[in-house]
Amino acid sequence: MSYQTQTATSTAVIFFEYFITLDREINLFWKWKPSLPVVLFMANRYLILISSALALATEFNSVTWTDRVSVHQLFSFGN
Repeated sequence: MSYQTQTATSTAVIFFEYFITLDREINLFWKWKPSLPVVLFMANRYLILISSALALATEFNSVTWTDRVSVHQLFSFGN
């Protein structure tokens, strides 16, 4: 499995988990006044989300829209 595939897959899982738990996060954490546990939770959750998005963006940055790259070349699994 290529590094691009691993990056895309892990980012998709992180975003999926974020969206399916967002309602619980809003109910449990957004209504509380800021405290150390709340700040640590938010920092952990959103830094991971941001770093995953940046990793995905930088991984696929080498391919521009003007390059003629086939889908097979983008998603080749080390073959």
